[in-house]
Amino acid sequence: MVLPNFVPAALAGSSIRLFGDGQQTRNFTTVWDSVDAIVKLLRELKAYREAFNIGGLLQLPIRKRAEKS
Repeated sequence: MVLPNFVPAALAGSSIRLFGDGQQTRNFTTVWDSVDAIVKLLRELKAYREAFNIGGLLQLPIRKRAEKS
């Protein structure tokens, strides 16, 4: 829920609310990487009826993400 909370605040020119010191980390991935992973899973019969967590390898502190917004 990091970006859905940051984007409206950034678009409105409001300050971005952080909880704690903002050093909590989250993984972020691009839409392109997510789509690529989904297409690969669709082509893999072993993936049928299984659950997968599609995420990036890069962990960023929430404060850093807020500074880039």
